[in-house]
Amino acid sequence: MQRVFAKIIKEICEEEGIFYKSFSYSWVFDLEYNGIARRIIGHQFDLNAASAVLICKDKCAASDILHYRKVPRVGHELFLNPTSGDYTEGAGNWERIQNLLKEHSKLVFKPNEGTGGVGVFAASTQTEVERAVEKIFKFSRTMAVCPYYEIENEYRAVALKGKTKLIFLKDRAYISGDGVNTINTLITEKYKDALSDYAEELRPSKENIILDKGQKLYLKWKHNLCEGALPLVIKEGEPYLTVSKIAEAAVSALNIDFASVDVVETGGNFMVLEVNGGVMMEYFASSSEENYQTAKNIYKEAVKLMMEKS
Repeated sequence: MQRVFAKIIKEICEEEGIFYKSFSYSWVFDLEYNGIARRIIGHQFDLNAASAVLICKDKCAASDILHYRKVPRVGHELFLNPTSGDYTEGAGNWERIQNLLKEHSKLVFKPNEGTGGVGVFAASTQTEVERAVEKIFKFSRTMAVCPYYEIENEYRAVALKGKTKLIFLKDRAYISGDGVNTINTLITEKYKDALSDYAEELRPSKENIILDKGQKLYLKWKHNLCEGALPLVIKEGEPYLTVSKIAEAAVSALNIDFASVDVVETGGNFMVLEVNGGVMMEYFASSSEENYQTAKNIYKEAVKLMMEKS
């Protein structure tokens, strides 16, 4: 099955008269126009400086630079796999992790260079912390740890050449109580065959609880589209203006030309969660024909800039 992203790139090249050749199952594209050759690898365009891409890929490095440049962000602390003993300073990781847990009571653990919410865990007890750390260090040399926030909303902004091109809210899956039916019944009625996707995050003791009428229960704490959240496009007013301002400050601070910025809203404050140098809009583009065209238009503008095509 052809990736949506690959389909979009091929359509753009054919419409713009750009010669292209794809490699590695359309993971790599070689584009040529008027004697200019550029490449796309994964979702990385030949627009960004290599250093900017590497900084965005490193959650802790990006967090540190954003803080240094006075851009509000969720602080991430770096921890090294104990197998990298020659590079680990001091007494190891546990004392620092325990101090963070005491300070914030709940933490989020993630691979420092991970994507898509894979291998991301929330932990509030020592046992949960140990499990999270063990799982991450099985496949990652570095780990990022940040405070857990009750996130009211999470937005994704796509910026090109310092200007916001798209903002959408990541609307998590949820149910609303009716005062009669259990959580389990409400999930089954609303999501049918997808029950197991959501029930796994609920403690068994909660499945038979009856919510008050109108009471909302989010079924996942992660906001990733690949975790079932839906994209709701925002075009004007608030919070568009605030999210756009923060996203543009972030890409300016990191000196990156084409990126997506995840901005979270918690307790009335807006902060950058992560900046992605690879602009992935496949789930967004797949959600509707209108969103497909929106994503295609943004990618087309990026391709034309990359190929120096006016």
